[in-house]
Amino acid sequence: MEARTRLYSLEEMKRRAEELYARIKPEEDQDNIGKFLMVDVESGDYEIGEDDMKTSDLLHARHENAQVFTFRIGYETAYTFCGTMKRRAS
Repeated sequence: MEARTRLYSLEEMKRRAEELYARIKPEEDQDNIGKFLMVDVESGDYEIGEDDMKTSDLLHARHENAQVFTFRIGYETAYTFCGTMKRRAS
């Protein structure tokens, strides 16, 4: 697989991704809590799934050069290295 070139700074990606998250409002569907939400900050397209790699592959199949930012729906972070994950404030 070819390495993708990042088009935005991490700060700009996060800003764009947070705007998209607010529009999508995935927490309104309780069945999505804990799933991955991957957004392409370039196109605004997104994918929701339980497996992060499969979810990423589906999004990249539609947008080869997607600029992906990953969320875990309902949580402040997508991943944790050593403990519990903190829920997002409603």
